Amino acid sequence: MRTFIQMLVFILLASYQIGAQDQQKEIVLVGTMHWVPNIIKHAYKPMYKKALRYNPQNIYVEYVPKEDSASVHFYYDEFAHEVDSLREIMQINLDSVRMIESKALHTMSSADFAYLKKYHMLEKDLLHFKYYRHLERHGIEGPKKPTQNENGDVSFKLAATLGMKSLTPMDYQISNRAYYKYWNACDSIYEAQGKTPEIEKMFKKINRQGVIGTILKGNAKHTNTPSVYASYHKINSLHYFEEPEQVCIEGGKAWEVRNDKMIEYIGEGVRRDPYVRNLVVVGAGHLYSLKKGLEERYPDLKITTLYQ
Repeated sequence: MRTFIQMLVFILLASYQIGAQDQQKEIVLVGTMHWVPNIIKHAYKPMYKKALRYNPQNIYVEYVPKEDSASVHFYYDEFAHEVDSLREIMQINLDSVRMIESKALHTMSSADFAYLKKYHMLEKDLLHFKYYRHLERHGIEGPKKPTQNENGDVSFKLAATLGMKSLTPMDYQISNRAYYKYWNACDSIYEAQGKTPEIEKMFKKINRQGVIGTILKGNAKHTNTPSVYASYHKINSLHYFEEPEQVCIEGGKAWEVRNDKMIEYIGEGVRRDPYVRNLVVVGAGHLYSLKKGLEERYPDLKITTLYQ
């Protein structure tokens, strides 16, 4: 009888392990407006609650990986140069870092958060410098008032609540050097053609709809509506009109270079890492390209949006 019970337990455990291995990895995308005005300052609260119910095992955020030094020095140039000067006078004990990192997040002290903040700063890791600065200032519970920013109200708050010591960066910025050049040239052409007021009216309409939509539906539900994030995509890819100027088309291509790299970072990261439930918190203007690209290039992964 005892042998039979042992065999039964072994079979059940083996079945559980096989089921866990066969579980399809998934990516849940949630689009944000990065920051929200005072009139909708609580807009991120429902998004945070819904993301918490999803209970992600990993969170991807719109920061540049520290290994991408070209993007770091292009987009975080002031931060990078300040760090270069501080490295000459500040030192970090790696044994102390490892000792602190071995603790569970909820057992870390404010001094621990401050030390890890200093460490990540000297590593030019802006994401984790800001994350541990957030924890040093607000603790795991987070700020009492809304920060009106996706980090303080969603990604950092969520990671802290779930006890995460790290998030995963997935942005790429060096391609923006070309994007900004084409964007300025595109705007100059339309200004010469007298179309600037029409474009400004388009921006005002989208912003107004964003505020009204957030009041009526909540920020996540509005910004994650396919028709809404498709309109953000058109704006960000400089496709203001049905037949855009060639320089605007080139700007749109530069925009997609950034999106393509984000897709690669996310898709390859999810395939590589053991996590099944992956949340991507990203500006809604990227959502159209990221969803389409991930579905096409990573058919083995389940791709959805938070409100789909």
